[in-house]
Amino acid sequence: MPITRSALAESYDRFLDHAAHYITEDADSGFLNLGYFTGTSMSLSEACARLTEEVVATAQDRQGPVLDVGCGAGGGTACIARHWPADRVHGANISDHQLDACRRRVPGAHFHLMPAEDLAFPDATFRTVISIEAACHFDRPRFLAEAMRILRPGGELVVADILFHDQPEVFGRFLSGGEIYRDIGSYETIWRSAGFADVACRDVTDPVWRGFVRNSRARALKGLMTKTLEPAAFRKALAFADKIAALPVSAYVIARATKPAAMS
Repeated sequence: MPITRSALAESYDRFLDHAAHYITEDADSGFLNLGYFTGTSMSLSEACARLTEEVVATAQDRQGPVLDVGCGAGGGTACIARHWPADRVHGANISDHQLDACRRRVPGAHFHLMPAEDLAFPDATFRTVISIEAACHFDRPRFLAEAMRILRPGGELVVADILFHDQPEVFGRFLSGGEIYRDIGSYETIWRSAGFADVACRDVTDPVWRGFVRNSRARALKGLMTKTLEPAAFRKALAFADKIAALPVSAYVIARATKPAAMS
């Protein structure tokens, strides 16, 4: 059964308030993604920022306005605001608690309480719409329809998304009842069905999902060996990494597409 929006927001609020219980470093970074790891020496916040940079680099526009859908606690939005004028940056989320954190992190940007499937903006508002590791919680066809509507002709949608080939048996408070995509091709199909052109998915499963697991285990072991991590904290960190490893991931992608220029 799909999780309700209010239950999802409450689960993430609790996770953020107690992140240090699961994450042994950078628990207050404002990021809520797995990160993009290029080496074992990267911290989690560095990897999360790198994932945001990979998404931003996929987008071509730098004028804005730009919308970050599912902006979490604002870590990613703060990175986005380094590439667009802050007053041209908008974020949308379903949690007031997280939006308060966003406003503290990115004071010049604009934040809105609204779901991805019902974005209360006029047609053709944005040049760019971004979403980073939040779409697994969306009704994706409805989100894509809304993104199409609020984008200007020629505008672009860039999404970092995790695809599951089966229902996850872990993290039920976050992931129960989500959509199933057994391969990247079936995922690209829903983008084309929404009217997007030039749909392209870059498979980043290894540096993101597998990278998180590898690096989480390595950091936990290093912390135990150097005595900077107590045995109980080591076990918690390892258990969290094992749960991420158990997810039925078919692919992790950075997807980009454009709204045809002839559309309005």
